[in-house]
Amino acid sequence: MNKEELQLKLKEYNGSIRDLIDQRTKFLDEHMHLFAEFQIGDELEHINGKRGKCIKHYRHRPSELYDTSFECDCEIQEYEYNFGAKEKLSNLIDNTSHYGFENPWFKVGDEEAKRKKSEYVIRSMRW
Repeated sequence: MNKEELQLKLKEYNGSIRDLIDQRTKFLDEHMHLFAEFQIGDELEHINGKRGKCIKHYRHRPSELYDTSFECDCEIQEYEYNFGAKEKLSNLIDNTSHYGFENPWFKVGDEEAKRKKSEYVIRSMRW
């Protein structure tokens, strides 16, 4: 093979790899919701008592080449309160990704998750 033929072959391989990476990204994005801690529309509570609703799923992709996980995070829109009564969704957005290992949100009514998450936060605050 001469240099031109080798360059064409390399271009062909790179195109095939790009197509596969694009297919994998689309596949992961389409199915990430199955691996999310919360589903879109879930009513949530924070261990400090504020409430919100899961409004979006998203995945972090540091590199397309190593984008190999269904793991995703949830965006949470918080509710406004007026004298303790939940009124409407506010402009305040929180997400599960910036808490690290354990986020403080849980589904409303899930007392077991509330207990575990509260215990984790207390343990992590100890010196």
